[in-house]
Amino acid sequence: MNLEIANVAFLSDAQRQGLMRGRFTDIEDVLDANLEELMSRTGLLRHQIEDIMHLIASSIGPSPIVLADVENGGHILSTGDPGLDSIFGGGIQLGMLWELAGESGAGKTQLALQLALMTQIPAALGGVEGSCCILSPVKSLPLLRLHHFQVSHPVIRQATTSLDHIHVNHIVDAARLKTTLEHDLPLLIERSKDGLPIRLVIIDNFTMLLRADEQATSTSLSDRAREVTDICGLLHNLAAEHNLAVIIVNEVSDVFLYPDGNFSSDSEQPLEGPRYRDVAPWFSTAANVPGENSREPALGLAFANQVNVRVLLTKTGRRRILDESDTASKRPRLSEPTQHTSAAARVEDAVLIRHMSVIFSSVGIPSSIDYIIHEGGVTSLGEPTTRVLRDAISIRYNACD
Repeated sequence: MNLEIANVAFLSDAQRQGLMRGRFTDIEDVLDANLEELMSRTGLLRHQIEDIMHLIASSIGPSPIVLADVENGGHILSTGDPGLDSIFGGGIQLGMLWELAGESGAGKTQLALQLALMTQIPAALGGVEGSCCILSPVKSLPLLRLHHFQVSHPVIRQATTSLDHIHVNHIVDAARLKTTLEHDLPLLIERSKDGLPIRLVIIDNFTMLLRADEQATSTSLSDRAREVTDICGLLHNLAAEHNLAVIIVNEVSDVFLYPDGNFSSDSEQPLEGPRYRDVAPWFSTAANVPGENSREPALGLAFANQVNVRVLLTKTGRRRILDESDTASKRPRLSEPTQHTSAAARVEDAVLIRHMSVIFSSVGIPSSIDYIIHEGGVTSLGEPTTRVLRDAISIRYNACD
């Protein structure tokens, strides 16, 4: 957008002259300036500046869309598992940014790879008949694991999928990522429309791309927050313009609780309004299983404000024996060890149970479910439950003390 003020028709002569008197040449310059600067440079009053901004917004801004007119067909990508789909609000909604955060070994990349193949399958099986692009600091994909999905996953094996429809771009840092999102990826998306259009973009190890080697300071944290905002802005634009979903794989950091189990100390001096640690559990942690609230997604509040859905994956430490006769069905069944099962067999066959929680979502109710990872993919266990918040979470104001 670069509309010259001298040529725009929606401004009056007096408004155009005032802006040009302040040496504003196009609308973009006006939008970049704050209210005080506009008043100082143009000599116009506050209400006159507000009238100009209202005219700009109503003339060049996007028109509102009635929700009833939005088509939903083919805009949701299934995870390949009904339990996971249920806590995601039906599946992965296209046009949005989804965050998968968790510790190492929680299954973030496993779920992302499963989605990369699910993207290709027909809509009748839950896919969107598209291709996937993976942006990662790792040069190669785990091809053997992808092959396991192709032959063992109960949904993916019913369709024809190909690794040729998974595009991989090696990204080494945030600067390279921004360049890719601005130039390389839009070109790839346009070229893909001749075959299977790109419907899923996965950014793996997002934290690694943004983590600086030097010690964190207020300046470096501010720069990183600005970088996160710029990158996510580019991703939102791509997701909306090309109707694709973006999966961002994020790491977690430890949360240190005070001795009383709260996220902040009551001995601290009260501040105006809520403290960060008092409200952070609402958007950064869950407490559905023991230990789940001891970690939170990395990159802080700046990143939390950019994603539409935040999902936390956790290793619970619990193990159960999987009924192997049912692994080919839609959902594996767990069974208790019997007295006829040897101790060695019980240890060897025990499957690690993990837990997945939707912390917040714009398309569903925050909920959680247990899941396992096996040769056939990521599979849910049991029924989903509504997310449980800590009783200790509260927002305290001085006026309420």
